Amino acid sequence: MLLRRRLFGVLEAGRDNLPARLFNIFMVVLILSNVAAVVLETEPALGEYIRRELRYFDIFSVGIFTIEYFLRLWVAVEHRPLAQLAAWKARLTWSVTPPMLIDLAAILPFYLAMIVSFDPRLALLLRLIRFLKLARATPALGTLGRVLYNERRAIFGTLIVMMGLIIFSATVMYELEGETQPHAFGSIPRAMWWSVTTL
Repeated sequence: MLLRRRLFGVLEAGRDNLPARLFNIFMVVLILSNVAAVVLETEPALGEYIRRELRYFDIFSVGIFTIEYFLRLWVAVEHRPLAQLAAWKARLTWSVTPPMLIDLAAILPFYLAMIVSFDPRLALLLRLIRFLKLARATPALGTLGRVLYNERRAIFGTLIVMMGLIIFSATVMYELEGETQPHAFGSIPRAMWWSVTTL
């Protein structure tokens, strides 16, 4: 289908054409605006008018993210590795990939809130999942993810060294200052706070 192939070029094929670049810019702005809205909603001095506008913006955003999710499912059959599968199987396979699961997690809390009552703070936290959608929209995050994966052994080694330094320095401070400052250094876990902030 020509329409599906063209949509695939915009949604999935990369950023080598103007519609794909414009779509990615739009999505990055929308995602960052959503994160800003979540941050802004925590301000107690916010007026009711602004809160209502932010709710409308949330509904608009979920609408866009939902349309995007289903369009990505529809064009999934255009992916070369999935092209030989039946359409339903290709879409099912594509729906459980990490980017699609993040996309689903970005919209699902909104629809679940219509059925199940959420604590407002939890609902706010769940909306921050939308920030993870940036990984798909910005190629730099994908590159960073590949670098982190390729350097995982060095990063793991660094974390072990850091953990050792934190525990060692916390133990030293516990022995040296534990009796004179028991509120800060009365135990190794208490002294670890000092170690983390100092290191």
